[in-house]
Amino acid sequence: MKKILIILTVLGLIFLYFHEKRDYHYLDKDHCITVWKRFGGHCYIVPGKYTGWLAPDKDYLLTDNRNAITIVYDPESSEDYIISNDYGFPIKLDTTTIKLKLYSSKQRQQYVNRVYEGHELIQPPKKYVMLDIKEGYVILNGIEL
Repeated sequence: MKKILIILTVLGLIFLYFHEKRDYHYLDKDHCITVWKRFGGHCYIVPGKYTGWLAPDKDYLLTDNRNAITIVYDPESSEDYIISNDYGFPIKLDTTTIKLKLYSSKQRQQYVNRVYEGHELIQPPKKYVMLDIKEGYVILNGIEL
C-alpha cells in the first residue's frame, strides 16, 4: 500500500510539473509574456507574469500548440501589444484590461509595414518576442534563446 501511494505521488508530481510548466519572456524589466503550453493541444499566452493554478479568465490569447506568434511592445503605440498570428491557427482573445492589435496571417504585409517601418529588423524602442510554440523556438529582442 505504501509503494502505491509513493508511485501515485510521484506520478502526480510529474503530471503537475508538465501541466503547470510555463516559460516567462521579459521584453524589458516591466513587460513579461507568459507562455503556458498545456495538455490538449492548446497554449495560453498571457501578457504579464501569470502564476495561477487555473487557466486565466481575462487578458490572454489561447491558440493551438502548433502556432507561432510574434508579440511586439511599442512604447509609442496606443496599443499595449501588437501581435502577429504567424501560422494562422485560430486564436481566442480575451482582452479585458489590455489593448491588443492582432494581425492575422493574411494581414502579414500590414503588420510588417507597421512594425518594421521599412527596416529589415524591428527597431528600438520596440521590444519583441517571436514564439514557435510547437518547436519551442524563441527569439527575444533579436536573440535566439
